[in-house]
Amino acid sequence: MTGKIGWKEPAIVLAAITLGVAVVAFGRDLLGFEFSPEPEPSPTAALALSSPPTSPSQSPSPSPSSEPNVSRQETGVLLPYSYALDLDTTATNWDVENASVYKNGDIYYATTARMIQTRADIAIVSGDPSYRACEDSMDRRDRAISRDDVVVGLTFCVRTSEQKWAWLKLTKFDRGKSMTYDITVW
Repeated sequence: MTGKIGWKEPAIVLAAITLGVAVVAFGRDLLGFEFSPEPEPSPTAALALSSPPTSPSQSPSPSPSSEPNVSRQETGVLLPYSYALDLDTTATNWDVENASVYKNGDIYYATTARMIQTRADIAIVSGDPSYRACEDSMDRRDRAISRDDVVVGLTFCVRTSEQKWAWLKLTKFDRGKSMTYDITVW
């Protein structure tokens, strides 16, 4: 080059300017760039913005250190002898159904040696309602809790038919008639 600007150089400069304008004009939408400083969102707002929406029947997957939102919590839930409760339902009566039907129930009260029965994981835990206690439980049973372990104050977790965890505490026990529970479902 001899110090003169040839016809190629202005075309390159014009292309570079056009590209720069395009990045500034469309970069935010296409590439997610931010050109003006904005206040940083709080950690709670950032989590809310980054989480995909979920339907009422869908539970978000919790991170290892967090607990998902409680989907339902109730005290004094009555389970009559030979009946089952659906722990995933939003029905006010927990879709209680007779054991001869037992299509949707997640927990069933029997007077056999396997007094509290389920269709999936069941684990005896201690303490207050905690998703982590259910998820990390080590005292898992073969879909039942035996009659010898059923006492007022018993706390246990049940994996529901929709793969949620439910924490239950037996608050009243009238042998051969009914059980009453406090229930938390995540």
